[in-house]
Amino acid sequence: MRLFICGGFGQVFDVEAIKKALPVATQFTSEHRQRYNCAPSQSVYCGLQTPTHLRFGWLNWGITPSWSKRRIINATWEKASLSSGFWADWKRCIVPSSGFYEWEKTSTGKQGYHIHSAKKSVLFFAGLWCWINRETASFVILTTQSEAWMNNIHHRQPILLNPENI
Repeated sequence: MRLFICGGFGQVFDVEAIKKALPVATQFTSEHRQRYNCAPSQSVYCGLQTPTHLRFGWLNWGITPSWSKRRIINATWEKASLSSGFWADWKRCIVPSSGFYEWEKTSTGKQGYHIHSAKKSVLFFAGLWCWINRETASFVILTTQSEAWMNNIHHRQPILLNPENI
């Protein structure tokens, strides 16, 4: 199985779906474009918390720290929540999604899955973000141990936020 989960996800919804799903005030600083496959290193529509509302705009997915040759796109909650080092200056964000993609190794290759909700048009992932320089902000998706429904596909999953708790 892959080391990291959620190597791609969709944002196939409109801003009205976000407004309807969230019980908090929202501000949209730029236009949202529907996308079927958001991939690492691309700009992705995310929500950042301000004192009075959630502000949505574009952040780059992933970061390549100076000490690594690999792009980090996900962070395990168990490590990031305890860290006083690398993750200490990162702030919380939410990543709206219409579903994510995961692949399971099989005897004949890889089986792809699109994981989404039949009841909700928008899912919200927990994330962390920071300024990389004065003009660029990046984010990672927080992951946790898989819930029972996900265990057959992967041992980790994005942290799915309940809109009432955002």
